[in-house]
Amino acid sequence: MKNLLNAITPARTPQTEGLDPRQIKNNAGGYVYGLSDEARLTRFLILGTDGGTFYAGERAHTTQATEFVKTFVQVDAAAALRITLDVVRAARAPKPDPALLVLALIAKTALNAADRQAAWAALPEVARTGTMLLHFLAFADALGAGAA
Repeated sequence: MKNLLNAITPARTPQTEGLDPRQIKNNAGGYVYGLSDEARLTRFLILGTDGGTFYAGERAHTTQATEFVKTFVQVDAAAALRITLDVVRAARAPKPDPALLVLALIAKTALNAADRQAAWAALPEVARTGTMLLHFLAFADALGAGAA
Protein backbone atom coordinates (compact mmCIF):
# COMPACT_ATOMS: atom_id res chain seq x y z
CA MET A 1 0.00 0.00 0.00
CA LYS A 2 2.77 2.46 0.94
CA ASN A 3 4.62 1.99 -2.37
CA LEU A 4 1.43 2.53 -4.35
CA LEU A 5 0.60 5.63 -2.34
CA ASN A 6 4.10 7.05 -2.90
CA ALA A 7 3.77 6.46 -6.64
CA ILE A 8 0.62 8.55 -7.00
CA THR A 9 1.25 11.29 -4.41
CA PRO A 10 2.40 14.54 -6.09
CA ALA A 11 4.47 15.48 -3.05
CA ARG A 12 6.65 12.42 -3.70
CA THR A 13 7.39 13.21 -7.35
CA PRO A 14 11.08 14.08 -7.78
CA GLN A 15 11.88 17.44 -9.36
CA THR A 16 13.54 15.66 -12.29
CA GLU A 17 10.13 14.37 -13.37
CA GLY A 18 7.37 16.61 -14.60
CA LEU A 19 4.39 16.85 -12.28
CA ASP A 20 2.15 18.72 -14.69
CA PRO A 21 2.13 19.01 -18.51
CA ARG A 22 2.41 22.80 -18.13
CA GLN A 23 5.87 22.44 -16.61
CA ILE A 24 9.06 22.94 -18.62
CA LYS A 25 12.59 21.66 -18.10
CA ASN A 26 15.01 24.16 -16.53
CA ASN A 27 18.80 24.52 -16.84
CA ALA A 28 19.36 22.14 -13.90
CA GLY A 29 17.32 19.33 -15.45
CA GLY A 30 14.36 19.80 -13.14
CA TYR A 31 10.83 20.81 -14.03
CA VAL A 32 9.32 24.19 -13.20
CA TYR A 33 6.29 26.20 -14.23
CA GLY A 34 7.14 28.53 -17.09
CA LEU A 35 6.48 32.26 -17.18
CA SER A 36 4.53 34.17 -19.78
CA ASP A 37 6.62 36.17 -22.24
CA GLU A 38 5.47 39.41 -20.60
CA ALA A 39 6.59 38.16 -17.19
CA ARG A 40 9.94 37.04 -18.62
CA LEU A 41 10.51 40.47 -20.16
CA THR A 42 9.54 42.18 -16.89
CA ARG A 43 11.95 39.91 -14.99
CA PHE A 44 14.73 40.76 -17.46
CA LEU A 45 14.06 44.50 -17.12
CA ILE A 46 14.11 44.36 -13.33
CA LEU A 47 16.85 41.81 -12.66
CA GLY A 48 19.00 41.93 -15.78
CA THR A 49 21.50 39.10 -16.13
CA ASP A 50 24.47 40.10 -13.96
CA GLY A 51 26.32 37.13 -12.54
CA GLY A 52 24.46 34.23 -14.12
CA THR A 53 22.90 31.54 -11.97
CA PHE A 54 24.08 28.42 -10.16
CA TYR A 55 23.25 26.27 -13.21
CA ALA A 56 23.99 28.68 -16.06
CA GLY A 57 27.11 30.79 -16.41
CA GLU A 58 26.84 34.54 -16.86
CA ARG A 59 27.55 34.45 -20.60
CA ALA A 60 25.07 31.65 -21.31
CA HIS A 61 22.43 33.28 -19.11
CA THR A 62 22.90 36.67 -20.81
CA THR A 63 22.84 35.14 -24.29
CA GLN A 64 19.64 33.22 -23.52
CA ALA A 65 17.95 36.32 -22.10
CA THR A 66 18.95 38.65 -24.93
CA GLU A 67 17.86 36.14 -27.58
CA PHE A 68 14.47 35.97 -25.88
CA VAL A 69 14.21 39.78 -25.83
CA LYS A 70 15.16 40.01 -29.53
CA THR A 71 12.46 37.51 -30.41
CA PHE A 72 9.89 39.26 -28.23
CA VAL A 73 10.62 42.59 -29.94
CA GLN A 74 10.23 41.02 -33.37
CA VAL A 75 6.89 39.45 -32.39
CA ASP A 76 5.36 42.39 -30.48
CA ALA A 77 7.48 45.55 -30.27
CA ALA A 78 4.56 47.64 -29.02
CA ALA A 79 4.05 45.34 -26.02
CA ALA A 80 7.81 45.34 -25.34
CA LEU A 81 7.81 49.14 -25.30
CA ARG A 82 4.71 49.28 -23.08
CA ILE A 83 6.22 46.84 -20.56
CA THR A 84 9.56 48.66 -20.60
CA LEU A 85 7.93 52.03 -19.95
CA ASP A 86 5.79 50.53 -17.16
CA VAL A 87 8.93 49.27 -15.39
CA VAL A 88 10.79 52.56 -15.93
CA ARG A 89 7.87 54.74 -14.78
CA ALA A 90 7.36 52.65 -11.66
CA ALA A 91 11.13 52.79 -10.92
CA ARG A 92 11.16 49.01 -10.46
CA ALA A 93 14.62 48.37 -11.94
CA PRO A 94 17.81 49.09 -9.99
CA LYS A 95 19.83 49.38 -13.22
CA PRO A 96 18.84 51.12 -16.46
CA ASP A 97 20.82 49.00 -18.94
CA PRO A 98 18.19 46.28 -19.55
CA ALA A 99 15.58 48.93 -20.40
CA LEU A 100 18.06 50.76 -22.60
CA LEU A 101 18.85 47.53 -24.44
CA VAL A 102 15.16 46.78 -25.05
CA LEU A 103 14.61 50.35 -26.23
CA ALA A 104 17.59 50.10 -28.60
CA LEU A 105 16.29 46.79 -29.97
CA ILE A 106 12.90 48.33 -30.65
CA ALA A 107 14.40 51.50 -32.14
CA LYS A 108 16.74 49.59 -34.45
CA THR A 109 15.06 46.28 -35.26
CA ALA A 110 11.28 46.57 -34.88
CA LEU A 111 9.46 45.59 -38.05
CA ASN A 112 6.92 48.41 -37.82
CA ALA A 113 8.13 51.99 -38.43
CA ALA A 114 5.61 53.35 -35.91
CA ASP A 115 7.12 51.11 -33.19
CA ARG A 116 10.63 52.33 -34.04
CA GLN A 117 9.47 55.95 -33.88
CA ALA A 118 7.71 55.35 -30.55
CA ALA A 119 10.94 53.92 -29.12
CA TRP A 120 12.92 56.97 -30.23
CA ALA A 121 10.20 59.22 -28.76
CA ALA A 122 10.46 57.38 -25.42
CA LEU A 123 14.25 57.78 -25.29
CA PRO A 124 14.27 60.93 -23.07
CA GLU A 125 12.05 59.19 -20.52
CA VAL A 126 14.28 56.10 -20.32
CA ALA A 127 17.74 57.65 -20.79
CA ARG A 128 17.58 60.39 -18.17
CA THR A 129 21.32 61.11 -17.88
CA GLY A 130 24.19 61.51 -20.29
CA THR A 131 25.66 58.18 -19.23
CA MET A 132 22.36 56.41 -19.92
CA LEU A 133 22.21 58.05 -23.35
CA LEU A 134 25.73 56.85 -24.13
CA HIS A 135 24.80 53.32 -23.06
CA PHE A 136 21.73 53.44 -25.31
CA LEU A 137 23.86 54.65 -28.22
CA ALA A 138 26.39 51.88 -27.60
CA PHE A 139 23.60 49.28 -27.68
CA ALA A 140 22.14 50.83 -30.84
CA ASP A 141 25.58 50.95 -32.47
CA ALA A 142 26.24 47.30 -31.58
CA LEU A 143 22.99 46.35 -33.34
CA GLY A 144 24.40 47.79 -36.56
CA ALA A 145 22.70 49.78 -39.26
CA GLY A 146 18.99 49.36 -38.85
CA ALA A 147 15.90 51.05 -40.11
CA ALA A 148 16.06 53.89 -37.61
